Amino acid sequence: LGGEPLHKRGYREIQHKSPLNEATAAGLLLHTEWDRKAPLCDPMCGSATFLIEAAWLATDRAPGLGRSFAFERWQDADLDAWRQLFDDAEARASRGAANLPKLAGNDRHPGAIAIAGQALQAAGLGGRIELRHGDCADFVPPFVTKRVVTNPPYGDRLQADDGTLNASWQALGHFLHRECEDAIAWVLCGNADLTRNLGLRATIKMPVKNGPIDCRWLCYEIDGRH
Repeated sequence: LGGEPLHKRGYREIQHKSPLNEATAAGLLLHTEWDRKAPLCDPMCGSATFLIEAAWLATDRAPGLGRSFAFERWQDADLDAWRQLFDDAEARASRGAANLPKLAGNDRHPGAIAIAGQALQAAGLGGRIELRHGDCADFVPPFVTKRVVTNPPYGDRLQADDGTLNASWQALGHFLHRECEDAIAWVLCGNADLTRNLGLRATIKMPVKNGPIDCRWLCYEIDGRH
């Protein structure tokens, strides 16, 4: 029916070297029970997949609105019915555009930030989500952080050494302790040994698959006692 796999939304022309599947990102966001209004940031945003999917959820934008589907070329397709559905989706996205919450991302790799900027433009979000380049440990969001979602490196795809991975997770832990008091953070992890670098205890550990990798979607409730 679709032709191209349905997770391909049309905004990712260039792949980050450790991309998160768009549909997986949307599903993980739904599991956080985020109200789609609270400010949200990703301190290790990569190509901004979490941020784009969060923006589209909040603005009621259908994820397939910017792409075509194979069935549109079928001889017996009811294109009038399809046009009605498409027009309704466009109207919902237009109404929802004003509901975009505060969103921001950061990454220490300039190449990732460049790809993220291109993806935001392709997703119709250019200039509406702030991106910063720098180490996660030094990231200061442009708003009071209430929700954090992130997919830090855990080795399977980036093939970094243990020292580099531990340092990345220590930087994330520093950010969470410093900037995220009274916030809820959700962190995707495919290597349980790395989580000790955060200095936090997860309240939810949800088994998920990131492609072939067995992961946990971890929830951390951060308060002033940490």
